[in-house]
Amino acid sequence: QKQKAFETFMATRKAELKTLQATLQRQEKAMGEKNKLHSDSRTERDDTMAQLKADEVFFADTKVSCKDAASVWSTRCRMRTEELQGIVAAIKILSDDQANKIFKEATRSFMQLQEGHRSVHSSSFRHAQTKQQIL
Repeated sequence: QKQKAFETFMATRKAELKTLQATLQRQEKAMGEKNKLHSDSRTERDDTMAQLKADEVFFADTKVSCKDAASVWSTRCRMRTEELQGIVAAIKILSDDQANKIFKEATRSFMQLQEGHRSVHSSSFRHAQTKQQIL
């Protein structure tokens, strides 16, 4: 009877050992999966942080670029407005009754009636051209 009790005790212990070993394997597997998940999450977090820093730099550069473009556009609009105001003022001056009268009287005075003296540049050019033909 002691032998049978010992065999039963040993069988129970062997069954407990198998159960404990199976439990240990499941826990080690779960722990390995958790460690892998933790490692993957840490890598993903590091990648995300690096991407965030790159995006923040890009955003800052884009903000500066947009401010520069807005400044250029503002200057361009201001200059265009000034140009249009100048055109309006010129039209007002040129369409004035007194200006029309002056232009009507001055039509003959703007016409070239005779050729003036030649410039030194054109005569020296002709002189160089004739020397080249001689050579």
